[in-house]
Amino acid sequence: MSVERIRDRRLDRRVFESRPVGVVDAAERLSSALNPEEHSSDDVPVVDAQVLSHLKSLGAGTGEDLLGDLVKLFVVDADTQVNSMRRTIVDGTNQMAIARTAHSLQGASAALGAIRLTRACEVLEKSINGAGPPDVQTLWIGIGSVEAELKLVHAEFAARSLTR
Repeated sequence: MSVERIRDRRLDRRVFESRPVGVVDAAERLSSALNPEEHSSDDVPVVDAQVLSHLKSLGAGTGEDLLGDLVKLFVVDADTQVNSMRRTIVDGTNQMAIARTAHSLQGASAALGAIRLTRACEVLEKSINGAGPPDVQTLWIGIGSVEAELKLVHAEFAARSLTR
């Protein structure tokens, strides 16, 4: 099974809202991303072990370290994307660039089973694409949430000896 199909299957299991996210919704979503103890994300793993196991088995069939290669690419790319979002705020450029970057990171995170990071990226993207543009403070909070979850993903990958 291809990585794209795995990602699509994972995303098919989720329920996404079809309505635009308003400013109040965005604040609530950012709050839930920043305060996991209040919103029961403690029971959500940082990384879905089944996705990692499946990626590992795909690579084993070819004799390659597919999972290791994907993790290496992800780590470098994700750090670059977060830095890009931060620079975009500092430079005062278009917020849609942040939304596109968050969307891209969301897809890469979902492909590797980084559930909470995927959700944080979704929240950030929806806060930008909502009824009105968020203020700069909301953007910083959203990017901070993405960055915090990314650090947890890095730690999880390191604990599983997936980063070298």
